[in-house]
Amino acid sequence: MNEAVRVLFEKTGLSRYISHLDLQHTLQRAFSRAAISVRHSNGFNPHPLMTIALPLPLGYESVCEIMDFVPENGAVSDEFINVMNGALPAGIRFLEAYAPSRKVSEIRWIRTEGFWRYETEPCIEELEELFRRTAIPVDKKTKRGISQIDLAIDSQEVRFRKCEAGIRVTALLSAQSPTVNPDLILKAAERYVPDFPVPKSALYRRMELFDKDNRIFR
Repeated sequence: MNEAVRVLFEKTGLSRYISHLDLQHTLQRAFSRAAISVRHSNGFNPHPLMTIALPLPLGYESVCEIMDFVPENGAVSDEFINVMNGALPAGIRFLEAYAPSRKVSEIRWIRTEGFWRYETEPCIEELEELFRRTAIPVDKKTKRGISQIDLAIDSQEVRFRKCEAGIRVTALLSAQSPTVNPDLILKAAERYVPDFPVPKSALYRRMELFDKDNRIFR
């Protein structure tokens, strides 16, 4: 995008139940309420030049979402963040705005944190042993059906920690080609760890984006 502005924003709390499509509409309405014009495409069906990278699954939180847009006048004011945050709903907050210097296609990993809630304390030693394997094939649903990925290749630094009422999970997960959602870690546990209990609930939050060299992506 020419003259694009990149926004780092968070989506937490009840806003995690806003779907990706509804999030796009929510942001468009917020720009309108803030009286900030976004450039539109040409043609018979013009649309705002606004793109959210790596759609967030419904029910997940994130403090590292990225959106690119093209302001009508080619720039934003110093008050842009405060003005937009005054127009956004609870749980969605702009953190930073800057000129993008890198392509979204360079994002390779997402650091994710998760919490699996249990009423009784499960064992994590078998989980840790599982993620020391050299191959962990799991099935992944896609728009074309079911594909298989290998979590031993498409995840890094998978860690488990016991805590009150459950297990804390942290991991670096492949962001693109393939996209690995953290629920696949749980699916792998249920498939390969005998009698692994299904948690009462599972909550996830994206924490940071990285490139292929494990440098923070902005």
